[in-house]
Amino acid sequence: MRRYLVFSAKTPVLLLSFIVTALLLLVVFPALPLGAPLLDTLPGYSPVEARELLARYGPEGRRLYAIASPTLDTLLPLCYVTFFAGAVHRCGLPERRWWLALLPLLVGVWDLAENLQITLLLLSYPDIADGQIQWASFFTWCKGTVLIPALLLLLVLALIYRASRRFRHD
Repeated sequence: MRRYLVFSAKTPVLLLSFIVTALLLLVVFPALPLGAPLLDTLPGYSPVEARELLARYGPEGRRLYAIASPTLDTLLPLCYVTFFAGAVHRCGLPERRWWLALLPLLVGVWDLAENLQITLLLLSYPDIADGQIQWASFFTWCKGTVLIPALLLLLVLALIYRASRRFRHD
């Protein structure tokens, strides 16, 4: 795992993973013609809400989303996990806390599980059990819950790193 962290902390890898993440989030996903918000952008959803959104996508929107979820939405966590893990590692964690750089990996695992569940919902529509929707919503909630601490960790480490560099130069 440390080799991955060292690799992901290299400037070209950080730049590429950031750019691809930004393009996917700001350009590609918003441009998908689904006619309703993506399920995985919500903080969670009930079976009624999920069925309503799935119906609003229509057959073509569900087909497109079912293609995007296991492809583009698998590329997204790979890129943002690489970026966040590399950025956290680059901030110079103390040796005994190196594992904190893996926190973004947990977000990515939840995101991939969520993508699988959403793809299954899309492919199963309209014959979807409430339990299946609840699992998908649970993974969406988990991703969002772990994402906040991961981003806060990155912000705190970056501030500490910046402050420590400033004190060394003064």
